Amino acid sequence: MKKYTIIFASICILVGGFTAYMARAFLHSPEQMVKIYTNQTNYDYQNLITQYEALLANARIIYKTLDIRTGDLTVTENLIPNFMVNRTKDELQNIFTNWEILNFTENDITIKRIIETLPEAEYTLSINEEFIVIFIGTKEDNNILEITTMTYDHLPSADIEILERGIPLANRDELIRRLEDFSS
Repeated sequence: MKKYTIIFASICILVGGFTAYMARAFLHSPEQMVKIYTNQTNYDYQNLITQYEALLANARIIYKTLDIRTGDLTVTENLIPNFMVNRTKDELQNIFTNWEILNFTENDITIKRIIETLPEAEYTLSINEEFIVIFIGTKEDNNILEITTMTYDHLPSADIEILERGIPLANRDELIRRLEDFSS
């Protein structure tokens, strides 16, 4: 009988300890739990939280491009493309390698880059999974100027094939003309 009493007491201690441990986990905020388990007093809690924060479907993207040759700052704001939904800051930094993420929340992302255009910059129009994309230089340079909100699913298949390969354009006027053609 003494043997069963010892086993029963051991089980009660284990269950009680586990219950106390779990209660402690539920009584603290995520920030407090990180502090408890990392034993760090100067932990960057905001960075930890935003590391796992992902963009919502109705989030906005703000592109800021500074041309150091002309001093022009171009700011464009759009809804994010579908491929960016549910992506984290780290995932997007890996996609937008030529851009710096200035601000990131679940509702918006602001990215910037500094470029130096030639007096008459060359552009390339192409597509990604869903939208028409503007590149500075060639598509292979992967120097994205902007991911437009213009879809291409309404275009004839011949135009889509041409866009997949990339359409080189000599200057901004030609770029604007081609964008207008695809938007109608």
